[in-house]
Amino acid sequence: TVPTPYYGFDHVEIANGHGDWVGGDYAVWRARQDPDIARKVGPPNGLDRAGVTAPQAWRTAVPEELWSSTWIADRTIDWLEKRAGSDDPFFLFCSFPDPHNPFCPPGKYWDMYDPADIPLPASHGHVNRDEPRYLRTLRAHAAEGRKHDDFMWGFLAGEQHTREILALTYGLISCLDDQVGRILARLRELGLDDDTVVVFTSDHGDFMGDHGLMLKQGLHYQGVIRVPFIWADPAGTGDSRTDVTGGSIDIAQTVLKRAEIDPCAGMQGFDIVGAAATGRPPERAGLTIEEDCPGLHIDMDFGLRTWTLIHDGWRLTRTLGEETGELFDRNTDPHEMNNLWSDPAARNRLQDMTGRMLFERMRLTDTAMLSPFMA
Repeated sequence: TVPTPYYGFDHVEIANGHGDWVGGDYAVWRARQDPDIARKVGPPNGLDRAGVTAPQAWRTAVPEELWSSTWIADRTIDWLEKRAGSDDPFFLFCSFPDPHNPFCPPGKYWDMYDPADIPLPASHGHVNRDEPRYLRTLRAHAAEGRKHDDFMWGFLAGEQHTREILALTYGLISCLDDQVGRILARLRELGLDDDTVVVFTSDHGDFMGDHGLMLKQGLHYQGVIRVPFIWADPAGTGDSRTDVTGGSIDIAQTVLKRAEIDPCAGMQGFDIVGAAATGRPPERAGLTIEEDCPGLHIDMDFGLRTWTLIHDGWRLTRTLGEETGELFDRNTDPHEMNNLWSDPAARNRLQDMTGRMLFERMRLTDTAMLSPFMA
Protein backbone atom coordinates (compact mmCIF):
# COMPACT_ATOMS: atom_id res chain seq x y z
CA THR A 1 0.00 0.00 0.00
CA VAL A 2 1.32 3.42 -0.97
CA PRO A 3 1.20 5.96 1.90
CA THR A 4 -0.97 8.94 1.03
CA PRO A 5 -1.04 11.75 0.20
CA TYR A 6 1.25 10.65 -2.64
CA TYR A 7 2.31 13.60 -4.80
CA GLY A 8 -1.00 15.20 -3.89
CA PHE A 9 -3.18 12.13 -4.54
CA ASP A 10 -5.46 10.85 -1.78
CA HIS A 11 -5.89 7.38 -3.27
CA VAL A 12 -3.24 5.41 -5.16
CA GLU A 13 -3.17 2.00 -6.85
CA ILE A 14 -0.01 0.98 -8.68
CA ALA A 15 0.71 -1.09 -11.79
CA ASN A 16 4.39 -0.67 -12.62
CA GLY A 17 6.28 -2.46 -15.38
CA HIS A 18 5.48 -3.51 -18.94
CA GLY A 19 4.25 -6.47 -20.94
CA ASP A 20 3.12 -9.31 -18.69
CA TRP A 21 5.83 -8.33 -16.18
CA VAL A 22 3.75 -5.74 -14.30
CA GLY A 23 3.85 -5.46 -10.51
CA GLY A 24 2.31 -3.39 -7.74
CA ASP A 25 -1.31 -3.64 -6.62
CA TYR A 26 -2.18 -5.12 -9.98
CA ALA A 27 0.14 -8.10 -9.47
CA VAL A 28 -1.37 -8.79 -6.05
CA TRP A 29 -4.88 -8.75 -7.53
CA ARG A 30 -3.84 -10.90 -10.49
CA ALA A 31 -2.34 -13.57 -8.24
CA ARG A 32 -5.58 -13.71 -6.26
CA GLN A 33 -7.58 -14.26 -9.44
CA ASP A 34 -5.24 -16.96 -10.72
CA PRO A 35 -2.88 -18.60 -8.19
CA ASP A 36 -1.09 -20.27 -11.14
CA ILE A 37 -0.40 -16.95 -12.90
CA ALA A 38 3.39 -17.20 -12.43
CA ARG A 39 3.38 -20.12 -14.88
CA LYS A 40 1.80 -17.91 -17.55
CA VAL A 41 4.22 -14.97 -17.47
CA GLY A 42 7.23 -14.37 -19.69
CA PRO A 43 8.69 -15.92 -22.85
CA PRO A 44 9.28 -19.42 -21.38
CA ASN A 45 5.55 -19.71 -20.66
CA GLY A 46 4.35 -18.11 -23.88
CA LEU A 47 1.99 -19.63 -26.42
CA ASP A 48 2.78 -20.49 -30.06
CA ARG A 49 4.21 -17.38 -31.73
CA ALA A 50 3.06 -18.47 -35.21
CA GLY A 51 6.39 -17.66 -36.85
CA VAL A 52 7.03 -14.29 -35.19
CA THR A 53 10.78 -13.97 -34.52
CA ALA A 54 11.13 -10.29 -33.53
CA PRO A 55 13.11 -9.58 -30.35
CA GLN A 56 11.14 -9.01 -27.13
CA ALA A 57 8.03 -10.54 -28.74
CA TRP A 58 6.08 -13.46 -27.33
CA ARG A 59 2.48 -14.55 -27.23
CA THR A 60 1.60 -14.17 -23.58
CA ALA A 61 -0.47 -16.80 -21.79
CA VAL A 62 -2.00 -14.09 -19.56
CA PRO A 63 -5.63 -13.71 -20.71
CA GLU A 64 -7.21 -10.39 -21.67
CA GLU A 65 -9.41 -10.29 -18.56
CA LEU A 66 -6.28 -10.41 -16.35
CA TRP A 67 -4.23 -7.97 -18.43
CA SER A 68 -2.88 -4.83 -16.75
CA SER A 69 -4.77 -2.43 -19.05
CA THR A 70 -8.03 -4.23 -18.29
CA TRP A 71 -7.38 -3.99 -14.54
CA ILE A 72 -6.55 -0.28 -14.76
CA ALA A 73 -9.78 0.41 -16.65
CA ASP A 74 -11.74 -1.70 -14.11
CA ARG A 75 -10.26 0.18 -11.15
CA THR A 76 -10.84 3.56 -12.86
CA ILE A 77 -14.48 2.73 -13.54
CA ASP A 78 -14.94 1.52 -9.96
CA TRP A 79 -13.54 4.79 -8.64
CA LEU A 80 -15.79 6.85 -10.92
CA GLU A 81 -18.85 4.90 -9.79
CA LYS A 82 -18.05 5.68 -6.16
CA ARG A 83 -17.65 9.38 -6.98
CA ALA A 84 -20.77 9.66 -9.12
CA GLY A 85 -23.05 10.89 -6.34
CA SER A 86 -20.68 13.59 -5.06
CA ASP A 87 -20.64 17.25 -6.07
CA ASP A 88 -16.98 17.62 -5.05
CA PRO A 89 -14.52 18.21 -7.91
CA PHE A 90 -11.99 15.48 -8.59
CA PHE A 91 -8.72 14.91 -10.43
CA LEU A 92 -8.17 11.34 -11.63
CA PHE A 93 -4.87 10.24 -13.18
CA CYS A 94 -5.20 6.97 -15.09
CA SER A 95 -1.93 5.65 -16.58
CA PHE A 96 -1.51 2.52 -18.72
CA PRO A 97 1.74 0.56 -19.17
CA ASP A 98 0.84 -0.15 -22.83
CA PRO A 99 1.75 0.32 -25.60
CA HIS A 100 5.38 -0.49 -24.79
CA ASN A 101 8.01 -3.15 -25.23
CA PRO A 102 8.08 -6.08 -24.71
CA PHE A 103 5.70 -6.78 -27.56
CA CYS A 104 3.22 -9.28 -26.14
CA PRO A 105 -0.39 -8.13 -26.59
CA PRO A 106 -2.86 -10.53 -24.96
CA GLY A 107 -5.52 -12.72 -26.53
CA LYS A 108 -7.07 -11.49 -29.77
CA TYR A 109 -4.76 -8.48 -29.92
CA TRP A 110 -1.72 -10.69 -30.71
CA ASP A 111 -2.74 -11.40 -34.31
CA MET A 112 -5.20 -8.57 -34.84
CA TYR A 113 -2.82 -7.08 -37.43
CA ASP A 114 -0.88 -9.02 -40.08
CA PRO A 115 2.79 -8.01 -40.42
CA ALA A 116 2.53 -8.61 -44.16
CA ASP A 117 0.03 -5.73 -44.37
CA ILE A 118 2.23 -3.25 -42.49
CA PRO A 119 4.10 -0.77 -44.72
CA LEU A 120 7.64 0.18 -43.78
CA PRO A 121 8.36 3.84 -42.89
CA ALA A 122 9.75 5.84 -45.79
CA SER A 123 13.05 6.38 -43.95
CA HIS A 124 13.63 2.71 -43.08
CA GLY A 125 17.13 1.83 -44.27
CA HIS A 126 17.99 5.45 -45.08
CA VAL A 127 21.35 6.84 -43.89
CA ASN A 128 21.65 10.60 -43.40
CA ARG A 129 24.64 12.86 -43.75
CA ASP A 130 26.25 13.83 -40.43
CA GLU A 131 24.40 11.20 -38.44
CA PRO A 132 24.79 11.47 -34.64
CA ARG A 133 27.53 9.35 -33.08
CA TYR A 134 24.91 7.29 -31.25
CA LEU A 135 23.28 6.13 -34.49
CA ARG A 136 26.64 5.55 -36.19
CA THR A 137 27.68 3.39 -33.24
CA LEU A 138 24.44 1.40 -33.37
CA ARG A 139 25.05 0.71 -37.05
CA ALA A 140 28.66 -0.35 -36.42
CA HIS A 141 27.65 -2.62 -33.54
CA ALA A 142 24.87 -4.18 -35.60
CA ALA A 143 27.41 -5.03 -38.31
CA GLU A 144 29.45 -6.80 -35.60
CA GLY A 145 26.40 -8.72 -34.36
CA ARG A 146 25.85 -6.57 -31.26
CA LYS A 147 22.16 -5.80 -31.66
CA HIS A 148 21.25 -4.17 -28.30
CA ASP A 149 17.67 -5.39 -28.77
CA ASP A 150 17.08 -6.84 -25.31
CA PHE A 151 16.09 -3.77 -23.27
CA MET A 152 14.31 -0.40 -23.47
CA TRP A 153 16.96 1.49 -25.44
CA GLY A 154 16.82 1.99 -29.18
CA PHE A 155 17.96 -0.71 -31.58
CA LEU A 156 18.06 -1.34 -35.32
CA ALA A 157 15.55 -3.76 -36.83
CA GLY A 158 15.40 -5.34 -40.28
CA GLU A 159 12.35 -5.21 -42.51
CA GLN A 160 10.59 -8.34 -41.24
CA HIS A 161 11.18 -7.61 -37.56
CA THR A 162 10.03 -4.02 -38.11
CA ARG A 163 6.76 -5.22 -39.62
CA GLU A 164 6.24 -7.74 -36.82
CA ILE A 165 6.91 -5.21 -34.06
CA LEU A 166 4.66 -2.61 -35.68
CA ALA A 167 1.82 -5.15 -36.01
CA LEU A 168 2.16 -6.17 -32.35
CA THR A 169 2.38 -2.54 -31.24
CA TYR A 170 -0.82 -1.77 -33.15
CA GLY A 171 -2.39 -4.67 -31.24
CA LEU A 172 -1.33 -3.09 -27.94
CA ILE A 173 -2.73 0.26 -29.09
CA SER A 174 -6.06 -1.36 -29.97
CA CYS A 175 -6.14 -3.00 -26.54
CA LEU A 176 -5.58 0.41 -24.95
CA ASP A 177 -8.23 2.00 -27.20
CA ASP A 178 -10.79 -0.53 -26.02
CA GLN A 179 -10.05 0.12 -22.35
CA VAL A 180 -10.14 3.91 -22.74
CA GLY A 181 -13.43 3.46 -24.59
CA ARG A 182 -14.86 1.53 -21.64
CA ILE A 183 -13.88 4.34 -19.26
CA LEU A 184 -15.40 7.06 -21.45
CA ALA A 185 -18.59 5.06 -21.93
CA ARG A 186 -19.03 4.66 -18.18
CA LEU A 187 -18.28 8.36 -17.67
CA ARG A 188 -21.23 9.13 -19.97
CA GLU A 189 -23.51 6.55 -18.31
CA LEU A 190 -22.81 8.11 -14.91
CA GLY A 191 -23.67 11.59 -16.21
CA LEU A 192 -20.18 12.90 -15.51
CA ASP A 193 -19.14 13.63 -19.09
CA ASP A 194 -20.86 17.04 -19.21
CA ASP A 195 -18.76 18.33 -16.30
CA THR A 196 -15.42 16.54 -16.75
CA VAL A 197 -12.38 17.56 -18.79
CA VAL A 198 -10.68 14.52 -20.30
CA VAL A 199 -7.00 14.74 -21.30
CA PHE A 200 -5.27 12.01 -23.31
CA THR A 201 -1.49 12.15 -23.75
CA SER A 202 1.75 10.18 -23.39
CA ASP A 203 5.23 10.63 -21.96
CA HIS A 204 7.01 9.94 -25.28
CA GLY A 205 6.60 8.32 -28.67
CA ASP A 206 8.54 5.55 -30.42
CA PHE A 207 10.82 5.32 -33.44
CA MET A 208 8.43 2.70 -34.88
CA GLY A 209 10.86 1.83 -37.66
CA ASP A 210 11.90 5.35 -38.64
CA HIS A 211 15.46 5.11 -39.98
CA GLY A 212 15.32 1.41 -39.11
CA LEU A 213 15.08 2.13 -35.38
CA MET A 214 12.84 0.81 -32.63
CA LEU A 215 11.94 2.12 -29.16
CA LYS A 216 13.53 5.40 -28.00
CA GLN A 217 16.48 7.24 -26.42
CA GLY A 218 19.29 9.42 -27.70
CA LEU A 219 17.74 10.48 -31.04
CA HIS A 220 14.95 12.99 -31.62
CA TYR A 221 13.20 11.79 -34.74
CA GLN A 222 9.55 12.81 -34.90
CA GLY A 223 8.22 9.39 -33.93
CA VAL A 224 9.77 9.84 -30.48
CA ILE A 225 9.23 13.51 -29.73
CA ARG A 226 5.75 13.91 -31.23
CA VAL A 227 3.12 12.64 -28.79
CA PRO A 228 -0.68 12.75 -28.72
CA PHE A 229 -2.43 15.49 -26.78
CA ILE A 230 -6.23 15.44 -26.84
CA TRP A 231 -8.17 17.88 -24.68
CA ALA A 232 -11.91 17.12 -24.47
CA ASP A 233 -13.68 19.91 -22.60
CA PRO A 234 -17.49 20.14 -22.26
CA ALA A 235 -17.06 23.92 -22.22
CA GLY A 236 -15.11 23.87 -25.47
CA THR A 237 -16.17 25.03 -28.89
CA GLY A 238 -16.16 21.69 -30.68
CA ASP A 239 -13.70 19.47 -32.51
CA SER A 240 -10.63 21.20 -33.89
CA ARG A 241 -6.91 20.80 -34.45
CA THR A 242 -4.22 23.41 -33.96
CA ASP A 243 -0.80 24.18 -35.40
CA VAL A 244 0.30 25.77 -32.12
CA THR A 245 3.35 23.84 -30.89
CA GLY A 246 3.16 22.61 -27.31
CA GLY A 247 5.01 20.18 -25.08
CA SER A 248 4.74 18.19 -21.89
CA ILE A 249 6.07 21.20 -20.03
CA ASP A 250 2.77 22.97 -20.82
CA ILE A 251 0.37 20.36 -19.41
CA ALA A 252 0.51 21.43 -15.75
CA GLN A 253 -0.01 25.10 -16.57
CA THR A 254 -2.91 24.23 -18.86
CA VAL A 255 -4.68 22.11 -16.23
CA LEU A 256 -4.19 24.73 -13.51
CA LYS A 257 -5.52 27.48 -15.77
CA ARG A 258 -8.67 25.47 -16.52
CA ALA A 259 -9.13 24.78 -12.80
CA GLU A 260 -8.63 28.48 -12.02
CA ILE A 261 -5.67 27.70 -9.76
CA ASP A 262 -2.58 29.92 -9.73
CA PRO A 263 0.70 28.17 -10.60
CA CYS A 264 3.50 28.05 -8.08
CA ALA A 265 6.44 30.43 -8.40
CA GLY A 266 8.93 29.36 -11.06
CA MET A 267 6.61 26.92 -12.84
CA GLN A 268 7.49 26.75 -16.52
CA GLY A 269 5.24 26.17 -19.51
CA PHE A 270 2.17 27.90 -20.91
CA ASP A 271 -1.59 27.38 -21.10
CA ILE A 272 -1.39 25.64 -24.46
CA VAL A 273 -5.15 25.09 -24.81
CA GLY A 274 -5.75 28.79 -24.24
CA ALA A 275 -3.09 29.60 -26.83
CA ALA A 276 -4.75 27.29 -29.35
CA ALA A 277 -8.18 28.81 -28.67
CA THR A 278 -6.95 32.34 -29.30
CA GLY A 279 -4.56 31.42 -32.10
CA ARG A 280 -1.75 33.25 -30.31
CA PRO A 281 1.31 30.99 -29.80
CA PRO A 282 3.19 31.17 -26.49
CA GLU A 283 5.88 33.83 -26.30
CA ARG A 284 8.90 31.60 -26.69
CA ALA A 285 11.61 31.33 -29.32
CA GLY A 286 10.81 27.69 -29.96
CA LEU A 287 9.94 24.50 -28.13
CA THR A 288 12.88 23.01 -26.21
CA ILE A 289 13.33 19.28 -25.67
CA GLU A 290 16.01 17.96 -23.31
CA GLU A 291 17.15 14.38 -22.78
CA ASP A 292 19.83 12.65 -20.72
CA CYS A 293 20.38 9.05 -21.84
CA PRO A 294 22.76 6.62 -20.08
CA GLY A 295 24.41 5.38 -23.29
CA LEU A 296 26.22 2.57 -21.46
CA HIS A 297 25.09 -0.05 -23.96
CA ILE A 298 27.09 1.68 -26.70
CA ASP A 299 30.24 2.17 -24.59
CA MET A 300 29.55 5.83 -23.76
CA ASP A 301 30.37 5.97 -20.05
CA PHE A 302 29.54 9.68 -19.84
CA GLY A 303 26.10 9.19 -21.35
CA LEU A 304 24.25 11.26 -23.93
CA ARG A 305 22.95 14.78 -23.38
CA THR A 306 20.73 15.82 -26.28
CA TRP A 307 18.94 19.14 -26.79
CA THR A 308 16.43 19.94 -29.51
CA LEU A 309 14.64 23.09 -30.60
CA ILE A 310 11.46 23.01 -32.69
CA HIS A 311 10.39 26.18 -34.51
CA ASP A 312 8.38 26.92 -37.64
CA GLY A 313 8.50 23.30 -38.82
CA TRP A 314 12.28 23.03 -38.39
CA ARG A 315 14.21 20.84 -35.94
CA LEU A 316 17.69 21.58 -34.59
CA THR A 317 19.35 18.93 -32.42
CA ARG A 318 22.71 19.11 -30.64
CA THR A 319 24.42 16.39 -28.61
CA LEU A 320 27.03 17.32 -26.01
CA GLY A 321 30.54 16.50 -27.19
CA GLU A 322 29.72 16.34 -30.91
CA GLU A 323 30.87 18.96 -33.43
CA THR A 324 28.03 18.28 -35.84
CA GLY A 325 24.30 18.14 -35.24
CA GLU A 326 21.00 17.75 -37.07
CA LEU A 327 18.96 20.37 -38.91
CA PHE A 328 15.78 19.27 -40.67
CA ASP A 329 13.12 21.23 -42.53
CA ARG A 330 10.07 19.09 -41.88
CA ASN A 331 7.98 21.39 -44.06
CA THR A 332 9.67 19.90 -47.13
CA ASP A 333 11.29 16.81 -45.57
CA PRO A 334 8.66 15.23 -43.29
CA HIS A 335 10.57 11.94 -42.96
CA GLU A 336 13.81 13.72 -41.92
CA MET A 337 15.95 12.22 -44.67
CA ASN A 338 17.99 15.32 -45.59
CA ASN A 339 20.16 16.64 -42.77
CA LEU A 340 20.94 20.26 -43.66
CA TRP A 341 23.52 20.78 -40.91
CA SER A 342 26.45 21.13 -43.35
CA ASP A 343 24.45 22.63 -46.23
CA PRO A 344 25.76 26.17 -46.98
CA ALA A 345 22.31 27.17 -48.21
CA ALA A 346 20.87 26.49 -44.73
CA ARG A 347 23.58 28.36 -42.81
CA ASN A 348 21.37 31.32 -41.95
CA ARG A 349 18.65 29.02 -40.67
CA LEU A 350 21.20 27.10 -38.58
CA GLN A 351 22.40 30.35 -37.01
CA ASP A 352 18.84 31.47 -36.32
CA MET A 353 17.88 28.15 -34.70
CA THR A 354 21.07 28.11 -32.62
CA GLY A 355 20.31 31.62 -31.37
CA ARG A 356 16.77 30.59 -30.52
CA MET A 357 18.04 27.58 -28.59
CA LEU A 358 20.36 29.84 -26.55
CA PHE A 359 17.55 32.33 -25.92
CA GLU A 360 15.22 29.59 -24.68
CA ARG A 361 17.90 28.19 -22.39
CA MET A 362 18.28 31.63 -20.85
CA ARG A 363 14.51 32.06 -20.52
CA LEU A 364 14.03 28.65 -18.89
CA THR A 365 16.78 29.11 -16.31
CA ASP A 366 15.34 29.16 -12.79
CA THR A 367 15.05 32.67 -11.39
CA ALA A 368 15.02 33.58 -7.72
CA MET A 369 12.02 35.45 -6.32
CA LEU A 370 12.27 39.17 -7.03
CA SER A 371 13.09 41.28 -4.02
CA PRO A 372 12.52 45.02 -3.50
CA PHE A 373 15.83 45.22 -1.61
CA MET A 374 19.42 44.93 -2.79
CA ALA A 375 22.54 44.46 -0.73
